[in-house]
Amino acid sequence: MRGFLQKETKTTKVKASGATSPLNESHWGWLSPLLTPFSPSSFPSFASVKTLFLLLLFTTAALCAAETPRRPKILRLARTDDPMTLDPSTMQTMVDGLFWPLLYLPLLDITNRTDLVPCAARAWNVSPDKRVFTLWLRPGVRFSNGREVTAADYVYGLERCLNPATGSSWSGFLKGIRGAQAFINGKTNHVNGVRAPSADTLVIELERSDPAFLYFLASSPGTAVPREEVERLGPAFSVRPVGNGPYVVQKWVRGARLQLARNPHYQGPEPQHLDGVDVLIGGDSTTLLMMFERGELDVSQPLSPPFPSFLRLKNDPRWRGLIERETLFGTLGIILNTTIPPLNNRLVRQAINHAINRDLRMHVAQGLSTHAEGMLPPIMSGYNPRLRCYDYNPEKAREILLQSGLPLPLHTVLWHDPI
Repeated sequence: MRGFLQKETKTTKVKASGATSPLNESHWGWLSPLLTPFSPSSFPSFASVKTLFLLLLFTTAALCAAETPRRPKILRLARTDDPMTLDPSTMQTMVDGLFWPLLYLPLLDITNRTDLVPCAARAWNVSPDKRVFTLWLRPGVRFSNGREVTAADYVYGLERCLNPATGSSWSGFLKGIRGAQAFINGKTNHVNGVRAPSADTLVIELERSDPAFLYFLASSPGTAVPREEVERLGPAFSVRPVGNGPYVVQKWVRGARLQLARNPHYQGPEPQHLDGVDVLIGGDSTTLLMMFERGELDVSQPLSPPFPSFLRLKNDPRWRGLIERETLFGTLGIILNTTIPPLNNRLVRQAINHAINRDLRMHVAQGLSTHAEGMLPPIMSGYNPRLRCYDYNPEKAREILLQSGLPLPLHTVLWHDPI
């Protein structure tokens, strides 16, 4: 099935005089204002098909700063929902993922071009057969409790993802590690393919080569987890976790507010320039957008605003020239189960493709989508620029259905997930 649409986001920023700083090209680039000084630069999007808005704040205080107490630099955010958990091994929702880079440093990071770059690991090596990965840790990285991170913390984090008792959704992605299945089945107490030969060296061995595996180390599985804190806190670790990222949880009142403060022991590749992050939780996206426009939030909910609000902002002269477009990691389409009739017939699948009017869907989306030529968006590794989807041609679709030799009309069930 290749009748797909790709989504784009509109990132809104308020421009001011002066030069703009380059965007951080990491996959947590939407958080770059949390790690770099405020500037008129845009607030880049998290790797999903969403919209966010950045309001730059300006202070008109007198220049007698020597006698004026410094105001804490707190970034004011908002979400309609709480994260499900802050435990890196069990994070799985979009909201969870937005907090993950604030609290943790993964071994590797991903640029907007999907290139892997060092993060908590300073370097890595891949064996000639692409099965063994050796990573050397950045020195001086510490958890928020002050203890230095070692390779054993990554071994524990990976095994914790694979442990059925954890209930991690990442387990299925890590089964290619040598000995992972035996560990899952309870036949061993340790995953043979993961080891720490020294405090700063991590070795991971796969059963067979997997070109995607290193990318998992730029996500939750590549997070260091302190065993002693998990055992001490128990379920509370998901609420007040101990990580090695730039911030720590100061206070979390579900349904109301989640406040983050500086991690005093943070030693990551990016410096800290904020004193904290204050996340308002609750309300609806329309209310949060109104609060943003009134200057009560620095960033609105980092998801698409309600569609009518998007059209209003798009057509409002005050925002003209301040909306930027960026293609992100999002593809919409119909996924067909090719093992059941009539969808196991190739001609039927081709007819369905020719019957989809993607231009109509784009017209309804008012610029939020563009044509997708296959599943992968252009910014993702493996994208084939020569690939072309089926064109909209109802007459050809009818002809192909007749060629299938199946009795017409055909009937099938379509499950729809509203977006």
